[in-house]
Amino acid sequence: MQDKYQEAVRCFVETIKQKPDFAEAYSNRGLAYVHKGEYDLAIADCVKAIELKPDYAEAYNNRGSAYDRKGEYDLAIADYGKAIELRPDYVRAYNNRGVAYVHKGEYDMAIADYGKAIELRSDYAEAYNNRGNAYTYKGEYDQGIADYDRAIGLRSDYAEAYNNRGFAYAYADDYDLAIADFDRAIELKPDLAGAYYNRGFVHKIRGKNEEAIRDFEWFSELSEDEDLRKEAEEHLKELRGQ
Repeated sequence: MQDKYQEAVRCFVETIKQKPDFAEAYSNRGLAYVHKGEYDLAIADCVKAIELKPDYAEAYNNRGSAYDRKGEYDLAIADYGKAIELRPDYVRAYNNRGVAYVHKGEYDMAIADYGKAIELRSDYAEAYNNRGNAYTYKGEYDQGIADYDRAIGLRSDYAEAYNNRGFAYAYADDYDLAIADFDRAIELKPDLAGAYYNRGFVHKIRGKNEEAIRDFEWFSELSEDEDLRKEAEEHLKELRGQ
């Protein structure tokens, strides 16, 4: 996947050499940098795009994504807001601003933004999934599950939505349904690390130690999240009696 984005960067570099005032090329290269995890380069490109084209909503949205990934959520929300001001029907900007609000723990604001995205585009599975997350983080599991149901109804292969619904079922103490959803998520996307962690956690709660150990080991192999990998190692030590 990184090769894909590196190739995109290379192509936009060539385009910019030929058309140095082409705002879209800077904005799109910025988005490629976001996917590569090179957020400062992404921000610089989006700044240039906005200088060239001050009413360029996509550049504000892309810069917001870079700020969000850097953890600078207020700056991200401001940029998404500007994108929406420029394009009031900008569905993805509403969704992205909702994500930033979730990162800040402002779940009601997030739910409102996801709701607006869904109002503008009723088949937007990602917005249903994300709103489900916000409801789940609020402890409103039934509403979260209902949104995950809608996301899966729109995209039957939506592995992340199965994983998230499983998470909600687990917190609602419905472990059989949780395990079924984690199984389905892994069947659809075998490298979805979070599904292994979540399934392992439920197995541990149920006293199925061998299954839990196997899932936490898989998670440790697949995940790049150092904090969660440390948590998985702690679970493994406990399960192995170390």
